[in-house]
Amino acid sequence: MRTNKIFVLINSLSKTEKHKIKKQFNYNNENKQYKKLFDLLVSCDINNLTKDVIYAKLYDVPYTPNKDYLLRNAYRNLAKKIEDFLIEEAFRRDIHKNLNIRNYYLLRSYKHLRLYHLFDVNASNFSKKALADGDYLMASAIMSLQVNNYMHYLLPTTKNFEKAGNLLMLQMAYLSAYYLNTKYKTEIKKQQIAYAISLNITNNVIDPIDKNQQLYDNYLQLKYKIFTDVSDADITLLEKCLSILKKLPKTFIDVAYELQFCQLALAHEYTVTEAYKKANKIYENLLSEKIDSKLKASLVFDYVSNLIRQEHYNEALQKVKKFDADIKEQIPALQHKVHFIKLMLLAFLKDDELLYKQIPICNGLIDYEKYWCRFLYSIAAYLRGYFEDAHRECINLKNSLHYKEPKFDVRDILNFYIRFFNLLKNNIEKNKHNHLQKGLYNLQHDITIYTENALPEFKEYLPFLWIKREVKLKLNQ
Repeated sequence: MRTNKIFVLINSLSKTEKHKIKKQFNYNNENKQYKKLFDLLVSCDINNLTKDVIYAKLYDVPYTPNKDYLLRNAYRNLAKKIEDFLIEEAFRRDIHKNLNIRNYYLLRSYKHLRLYHLFDVNASNFSKKALADGDYLMASAIMSLQVNNYMHYLLPTTKNFEKAGNLLMLQMAYLSAYYLNTKYKTEIKKQQIAYAISLNITNNVIDPIDKNQQLYDNYLQLKYKIFTDVSDADITLLEKCLSILKKLPKTFIDVAYELQFCQLALAHEYTVTEAYKKANKIYENLLSEKIDSKLKASLVFDYVSNLIRQEHYNEALQKVKKFDADIKEQIPALQHKVHFIKLMLLAFLKDDELLYKQIPICNGLIDYEKYWCRFLYSIAAYLRGYFEDAHRECINLKNSLHYKEPKFDVRDILNFYIRFFNLLKNNIEKNKHNHLQKGLYNLQHDITIYTENALPEFKEYLPFLWIKREVKLKLNQ
């Protein structure tokens, strides 16, 4: 068989592909020499064609060695044109098979043609489609086009640059998801290759992976599906993960850690779905074991959150105090969070004296921690009966947020506090009990709607859980 590149390429082409290349030569009015050479190599048996015959048919003169370079150049140029055709065909297959790739190039075409309105209308939907398909690489690529559009094609306003910054953060998140996906797949392949190399490969058909490795690979695939999916972790899949891990020896790779990780994730899902007893059982079992240091803080925080949802505030406070020192030692950055959780539990327990004494000064704290302080100061004032002071504290926080877009936007929750304290303040001043009850009922209704639509981090935000509970208690008095 001829091994020259041009002969290998032509032998690999299907009848349909050969026909398409011929049509392309005719349509583009290409150099007739390329078409003539292509027709010659396609119509004859390549293996029986000699250099002399090809040269004579191509140039209509006998072959001479000093003109060999002409034939070599013709081969090289034709090979390049065939490769260009193959690249275009591969691209066509990709855009027909993967709608997200098609959408990406459509957006690029819109930008090239300066059709900015069509770009804006479609870019967001295209990125959502890629994300829903789990195509994180294309989601990131589409997001990159959007960032570029805001930075270079729209007016250089602060608002546009802020949008570009937010989109850039999303792009980084999609790239991280793509990295996780690729990493898990690569790890599985590495494990397969490592096992294959370690065995004596013979002519017999053998399974290069032992039973434990197969189980662990199945677990990794399930774990990837759960934690890179757009939706939250699924209880059924987590239970399958645990079922797989329990069949493996704890000494195998990272099985001991993964068992604790999946149990913690499952307990969290039970908490979210209000299956509190199931969650409690898992939390207690984990605390009775030697928990991995990387998971201890998450375990304590999740368990405390679960107890708060059940209104077991004293028990939650004891858990925080018990593991306070361990968490601060292992993760010093969480020391303020631990302290604020303890203070919120004092608020739930209505211990206003101890609460007021332990609220830290806001100076030097990051914005997120300052919000905690302001909410706690207003709660402490409320518990002491100083409704005016509680209301003023919240108004001051609202005013400080008026001219900036907070990264953790507590303004909706803050408005619930302001409305609550305002109702109590006016009730004392005007002594209108019916007005208070109607206002509390409307406030509870709005809080319920917010609970249904808010992001999980706001639903589980302790200052929100406090106002939700306090409004309910006031209505039932």
